[in-house]
Amino acid sequence: MAVPSGQLGFSTPLGELVNPGTSAMNAEMSDYQNLGADWIRTNFWWDTIQPNRNGGYDWSELDRMVSAAKEHGLKVVAELSLTPRWGGIDADGYAKFAKAAAEHFGDSVNYWELGNEPNLKMGVSEYMSLQKAAYSAIKSVSSGDTVISGGLSPAPETGWGHIGAVDFLKGMYAQGAADSMDAVGYHAYTWPEMPSSSNSWNGWQIMEDGIRDTMVRNGDADTQVWITEFGSPTRGYNSVSQDQQAQALREAVDLAHHESWVGPIMYYSYQDRGGNTGDSENWFGVVGPNGEHKAVYDAYKALATNDDWA
Repeated sequence: MAVPSGQLGFSTPLGELVNPGTSAMNAEMSDYQNLGADWIRTNFWWDTIQPNRNGGYDWSELDRMVSAAKEHGLKVVAELSLTPRWGGIDADGYAKFAKAAAEHFGDSVNYWELGNEPNLKMGVSEYMSLQKAAYSAIKSVSSGDTVISGGLSPAPETGWGHIGAVDFLKGMYAQGAADSMDAVGYHAYTWPEMPSSSNSWNGWQIMEDGIRDTMVRNGDADTQVWITEFGSPTRGYNSVSQDQQAQALREAVDLAHHESWVGPIMYYSYQDRGGNTGDSENWFGVVGPNGEHKAVYDAYKALATNDDWA
């Protein structure tokens, strides 16, 4: 199940991949390949694939994406969204959705992430009902596939409507998570700090201490943490400079290469959305809104094309 620590990929929203059209998507994935990326992590939206509760599945949009990824040598991490717009928590429905996805894509998709930042959206019991159901469903189709728990937001504390990452993971283990995941998903955001910062709220520090300690205490020392999102914005709230954005990635890969329990790092994201300069969400890319290369672009390529770099 383990993969080389610090291998790089991209975490790119599905709409940003497929909406510009097939030609643009292939051009973007060609650049991923040029940069040395090994992975593409993106959304498999339940309600896009199954628009109605009792309706069939439409895989056409994802078929285009998966085909393009395969053509460009990228392994797909499918983030199976948890709750469709037409319904709430439905473990049986989620299991059917996960099984259908595993059956449809076969050997073209072998990595499944069960949701995105569940600690911001639901309680532990609600989430674990979904994880257990989907894990069993996927494994019934392909026992060798890798199932990753939903990437946790690096929230340092519980309160204000969410659950801290470490508290959530402790709750997961208390409800049998060790038997229903092959890797722990986590979003190791640190901005405006660097990954090497020792501040207690630094997402990387939370991972090294609380997340990893919780795993070891629950007998999961051999399980990896897959960083399914990492990055920093160059505009907006608490933004960093382009040089700092590049340095953060260098530090993350360096730190990962020193720890076998750290899995791949999915960089969020490929291209700035542009627009409102006050909205940091628009400025996480390695390229700017018009495709111009930021400093992190060259840093990414240097790191990804030399997996032995440390």
